[in-house]
Amino acid sequence: MNRGTSTLDLVMARFPEHRESLERMYGRSESFRSLCEDVRECLAALETWSRSMAEEAPAYRKEYAILLHELEEEVLEGLDNEGALIDYRNRKREF
Repeated sequence: MNRGTSTLDLVMARFPEHRESLERMYGRSESFRSLCEDVRECLAALETWSRSMAEEAPAYRKEYAILLHELEEEVLEGLDNEGALIDYRNRKREF
């Protein structure tokens, strides 16, 4: 993850088909901005644990991958409420 990448850009990279809706939601909803920041922090932690050789790293990678999936589901729910959802819930995730 590039340190210069904005929080919104990170979320839009995960759901590029929804750029306009994500920008609109980010601009008007404090709770959505907070959700996007949670995604950013989770991605950073997942990246850190993915590089780690510590014994507990696999467990933390799995935990953060699950959390990321849950956060992405929340983003999709927000898009659904926005009326702009293309359903990605069935796409395969690599953990």
